[in-house]
Amino acid sequence: DMAVDTVYLLSDGEPSVGAIIEPDALALEVARWNRSRRVTIHTIAIGPDSPLLRQLAMQSGGIYLQRK
Repeated sequence: DMAVDTVYLLSDGEPSVGAIIEPDALALEVARWNRSRRVTIHTIAIGPDSPLLRQLAMQSGGIYLQRK
């Protein structure tokens, strides 16, 4: 949807399903498709700290939160 400019992602930060499940590769792919869209991704990690969710938020100008 081209009208979307912000995404809120609530996750444990552990990719387990899909074509890409390796965290660094997934972050690179999100950065690639978001280069032209510039969607802000705010992330909320449920449980332990998530480097992947932290990176997704940082590279898109979003905010990262962690909740136990």
